[in-house]
Amino acid sequence: LTAEHHPGAIAHALSDGSLPLDLALRYQTEHEVIALRVVELTAVHHPAAFARAPGDGRLPVHTALRFQAGHPAVALRVLELTARHCPAGFGRGPGGRALPVDVALQHQTAGAAVLRRVVELTAAHHPAAFRDPSLRTSVREAGLGDVLERAGYGQTAG
Repeated sequence: LTAEHHPGAIAHALSDGSLPLDLALRYQTEHEVIALRVVELTAVHHPAAFARAPGDGRLPVHTALRFQAGHPAVALRVLELTARHCPAGFGRGPGGRALPVDVALQHQTAGAAVLRRVVELTAAHHPAAFRDPSLRTSVREAGLGDVLERAGYGQTAG
């Protein structure tokens, strides 16, 4: 009902800078349907939110990969919306913010499909990330060497 009667609420930040999107991704870990609905409403009414990092410096993609590990549909949707609205979000941010691919590798409970997609999107939007040999090793160890090869970082490359 909020979306119908007051769609601007989706863009209203709390005092700490958090948006409803941030809160849904972090705290709606038991209710995939609610989190996914907030993600979709944000995409419609406030797509710039996918490029916005509240006080903790995390973009929504970071929060989704970390806290929505049990809900691949939510994480995948946030990945796609980040690619559309904030492709730079796949790189490092202010203060050396972690790459989304680093977060996904650290929280691999997100599942193989999520991990594969974040590696693919990193290759598409921030291929320089794979210049880091430890990242390439981690991606290969996760069984995603094929994505590295398509990005030009084969076994002997880069």
